[in-house]
Amino acid sequence: MDIQEKDIPDPLKTVIYRVLQEAMHNIVKHSNADFVSISLKQTGDRIELLVRDNGRGLTCRKHSRMKTPEKGWAFPA
Repeated sequence: MDIQEKDIPDPLKTVIYRVLQEAMHNIVKHSNADFVSISLKQTGDRIELLVRDNGRGLTCRKHSRMKTPEKGWAFPA
């Protein structure tokens, strides 16, 4: 963690908690991972939550994947 709790706006704390909760749930349920890394940091005016695991990954051939500028994946709705 590279941010102090006091530097996170109160409404955002709940959002971060719920996103992390869902990510952890999905890792346990789907990935078969045995390692998870979590990073929470502030970069400029952005707060970044990064969750990585060594699980089997996501295969989604029905959707076209688009590379995002943030080096993540976005799936069209």
